[in-house]
Amino acid sequence: MSNIIYHDFTTQKEKPTSYDVLLDSGDLVSFVPEDVDDLADLFIIEYVVQPCLFGWEAIMINSMRYNTYSLPNFYKTKTAAEAAAETHRISELTKIDAIFDEMLDDWDE
Repeated sequence: MSNIIYHDFTTQKEKPTSYDVLLDSGDLVSFVPEDVDDLADLFIIEYVVQPCLFGWEAIMINSMRYNTYSLPNFYKTKTAAEAAAETHRISELTKIDAIFDEMLDDWDE
């Protein structure tokens, strides 16, 4: 067998130094990810709820995706938007947990 070196030449996303979210009110909210050594700190999902033309919207800040995104629905109250954002956050974390469970199950076999 020969020694083969493999290198992935595809473009890699750079980790941003901060996430800036411009709210409809004109406020700029910045989230600065800290340098983390703990793997659990890489899976941080936060959200901002703000009023908009159609009621309330929830903007998700997902450290794994390196970007922000809005939930597709608008909500009548701030509490409903916060509840939807928290539900989405827990759903995303549950998906990550399931992936790690599968990895551990495969590792045990």
